[in-house]
Amino acid sequence: MMAEVAAEQVDGAGRGAIEAIRRSAGSLSDLLDALFDHSRLESERYTPAISAVSLGELLLDLRTQFTVTAMSKGLTLRIDDTTATVRSDPQLLRRMVINLLSNAIKYTAAGSVTITTVRKGPSWVVTVSDTGPGIPLDQQEAAFSEYVRLESSNGTDGLGIGLAIVKRSAVLLGHRLELVSTPGKGTSFSLHLVAIDDVTVVPDPVLALSGEGRIVGLVDDDPQILQAMTELFKMRGYVPYGADSLEALQARLADAGVARPHIVLSDLHLAKGSSLERLTQLTGEGGVWWQVPTVVVTGDLSPEVVDRCEALGITIAYKPLKAPKLFQLIETCLAKQANPAMG
Repeated sequence: MMAEVAAEQVDGAGRGAIEAIRRSAGSLSDLLDALFDHSRLESERYTPAISAVSLGELLLDLRTQFTVTAMSKGLTLRIDDTTATVRSDPQLLRRMVINLLSNAIKYTAAGSVTITTVRKGPSWVVTVSDTGPGIPLDQQEAAFSEYVRLESSNGTDGLGIGLAIVKRSAVLLGHRLELVSTPGKGTSFSLHLVAIDDVTVVPDPVLALSGEGRIVGLVDDDPQILQAMTELFKMRGYVPYGADSLEALQARLADAGVARPHIVLSDLHLAKGSSLERLTQLTGEGGVWWQVPTVVVTGDLSPEVVDRCEALGITIAYKPLKAPKLFQLIETCLAKQANPAMG
């Protein structure tokens, strides 16, 4: 989040360093996302959000993200340009292609990695190919198992869950997944995605300033996280009030003459314990913030936390939470509060 703030404030030579930090932070976030995705898919608690997805935007983003990584290994990275639109879950599809691409780069010592998009009947077929060592036939089924790294990894770092996530996601979304591999020549993974014709994917509106002066209560007992969130919300046009506890936030708002925030975003585990009890008192029936939408941010994936948040009407979001995803979630909560018919 601090890198997002700095990117808006730094010009010239310093911007290159900030962009490098953002890429590194993004890679780390992707790794943690992979663990969380695997856990949610394994617990069968992930509900797909199916929509139109622009393959062109997705692949352009991946070209930007992985070109330097491929070049550092002396590999040629080729990714098709396309205007194709498909029907899928944007987050899961992105995770699937990232996992396939990062695996291809990781296990390929020389040559190239390629992503092609080909129209076949009602589907677009996205294929990730490499010139790596290949996967022997007797290991191909095991390649999709959790925490399995193939012998061809040659000591390469990794958790061995990337392909397991791809397979689970493909089954969940109904996307056909194919593996073709020849030892000594390379491997190709293909995803068959339902095509959507004559549809334009509208860019995510949360990238623009959209706060419109709405008041946001922010609670986190980590000063750096609180500072980063405060700056980000200011940049997006909100009026943020931050504190290290809900009691302190209530006092800050009262001192500022603010009776109720438009939304509250709080970490789950604070120094004084879970924030759920106090949030329920404040935003529940009879509370001073009655019906104020609330988002709890946590890395706790336990079903008990999910069930409790659902029972209390509190939205739950999982760390790490990238800025675009954060603001999309905030805008969705505010829209639902303004129009309860949205559900």
